[in-house]
Amino acid sequence: MDTRVRLGRTGLTVSTLCFGTGYMTGSVTAGARLLVKAHELGISFWDTSDDYGTHPHVARALREVGRDKVVVATKTYASTAVGARRAVTRALRELGVDAVDVFLLHAVDSAGELEAKSPALEALSKAKAEGLIRAVGVSSHTRQRYAIGTSDRRRDKGRGSRA
Repeated sequence: MDTRVRLGRTGLTVSTLCFGTGYMTGSVTAGARLLVKAHELGISFWDTSDDYGTHPHVARALREVGRDKVVVATKTYASTAVGARRAVTRALRELGVDAVDVFLLHAVDSAGELEAKSPALEALSKAKAEGLIRAVGVSSHTRQRYAIGTSDRRRDKGRGSRA
């Protein structure tokens, strides 16, 4: 399986499957071994989060397969600019990378929540402008958020895409 697709307008190309580390348990060595095996099978898109506790697993696997061979996405629940900036600093340190490929605000499930987290989103966008992040986005677990995101194109007009 070596099928790759463009990830929206990010300029990134990813495997069609993403390895999510949210339920990874066990040692860092065992987790890294799973990620390396996934890479050998063609999965070069890995997802983690600051609350999963799996940044060390991903970091070790990146050292084995090579940083340039994998697209890494991470997430944060931060709602403030300071919190988002801390999450970026922590992710860079724990992942052992110079830049995170995709950084998402995690589980934003309503327009009100997105508005409340706008300082964090702006901080992530600033980190992107500084070259610390390649693409910024929002993850959600509800259809309501998806509907809001696809019907509200204000982010694409005038200011350009955040991706």
